[in-house]
Amino acid sequence: MNANHRSPLGAAAPRRRALYYGLFTVLPLALLPASIALTPLSVGSMLLLVLLLVSAATDLRHRKIYNWLSYPVFGWAVLLSGLGTLAPAAWGLEPLLDSVLPLGECLAGGLVSAGVMLAIYSVAGGGAGDVKLAIAIGALVGPELTLWAIAVSYLLAASFVTVDSLLTRRLRLLGPATLRLLGAQLAPERVQSPTAEQRRFLRRPIPLAGFFAVGTLLVVMGS
Repeated sequence: MNANHRSPLGAAAPRRRALYYGLFTVLPLALLPASIALTPLSVGSMLLLVLLLVSAATDLRHRKIYNWLSYPVFGWAVLLSGLGTLAPAAWGLEPLLDSVLPLGECLAGGLVSAGVMLAIYSVAGGGAGDVKLAIAIGALVGPELTLWAIAVSYLLAASFVTVDSLLTRRLRLLGPATLRLLGAQLAPERVQSPTAEQRRFLRRPIPLAGFFAVGTLLVVMGS
């Protein structure tokens, strides 16, 4: 969902936004001792859980995925991967960083997520917050699991839209609207753009973060 759409939290004072940024910037420091006590949960695994649960909650409630969540989590994913890859053994960080992705795999996951989500964004639209969330997920789970997570998440979302359209008697709009949207992007000289009614149907806000949470957890737990 769009991170720029106005909402109660989006209209918060700068001090409140700074508080949220600070909270999710220092949160991994609090997770370090917990990750030792809760082995085999790593700091990366706990960061992923926080990212998925908080983004799903804010997207469901406010229809937004906030930068104060996605940016710090991505930054910590890169930092932890960098430490796990480059830190000398003398630092004694192996127990904490043993299951953290190598730095190259972390960056590749973010890049793959960005490429796939921007391609989807350019065709189907959506919110920039969804793209940033997927990039943070990619940095935590790597490129291969990211591709599967995105695929499963969108499959779940498509299933929801289909069932919702059936229950609300708008199923007649789903197929033609989707085909026109894709056709107008791929062959604009041959396919007409969606009608006004179809555009309104396609622009209905769908809180994707919840589907990303379920899809990512299914993929990670099944890997």
